Amino acid sequence: MTPENLLPMFQSAASTNDAFPAEVKPEELGIAAQAESRSLGSDSVARYWVTLSERSQVCLVMYIPGGYEVAGSTCGTLTDFNQKGLKLKLRSNIDGNIVSRVAYLFPSDVELTSLTADSRGTESENFVALTPEQNADLTPRDLARSGHSDFVFYPIGE
Repeated sequence: MTPENLLPMFQSAASTNDAFPAEVKPEELGIAAQAESRSLGSDSVARYWVTLSERSQVCLVMYIPGGYEVAGSTCGTLTDFNQKGLKLKLRSNIDGNIVSRVAYLFPSDVELTSLTADSRGTESENFVALTPEQNADLTPRDLARSGHSDFVFYPIGE
């Protein structure tokens, strides 16, 4: 099990698109400054990245710009990521205007077609970003894996 097997985007060199904007400070999110990052894409609310820190931790990072300027992350070891994936919910409220996203990152061998086809990240097939309403419709389920036993998915609850 290598980071590149679990997250194929790390098989290629980083591009300028993979860098965090100045507002996202990895060390404030508990991520080592030297961690490698790759963009997972963006939607109308947030931007998303995955990082590898010293090849032992994988982190999912979300940033909501547009005046909200809120960022969050969740991290785990490669073994934990392989077994559970990563999930992150971020919410911001400015003057009663609430924006929120729920994001899931899976190992590359997990089949996501039974989860949702509408919300996959544009740059990564193993990433899903959802509105809270879409997430509320999810239930725990087994997701198929190539050559392995099923991956048990548990969505983030309210």
